[in-house]
Amino acid sequence: MVEVRKRDYITCNTSSPIIEHKDGNTKVKLDRSGPFYFINREEGHCDKGQKLIVVVMSAKLIWKLICVLFDIVSQINFKRFVGSSGRP
Repeated sequence: MVEVRKRDYITCNTSSPIIEHKDGNTKVKLDRSGPFYFINREEGHCDKGQKLIVVVMSAKLIWKLICVLFDIVSQINFKRFVGSSGRP
């Protein structure tokens, strides 16, 4: 397995990996937010779909998503409580 840049992920290019893992029991440190691209280096395997994108979200983004979802759920519940008349 190799970690590659996005353009190499798309084209299954393994000629210039960021890092190569050969032991078959690799643990990868995901030390930043954003996407990580991994492909199988064996001939033809990536073209057959043996590749993976891992997206690490930042704590700030996760908190923003939670707030947006809470706001949406609150609005839905308020509309159910009030009904179409605008009064409880």
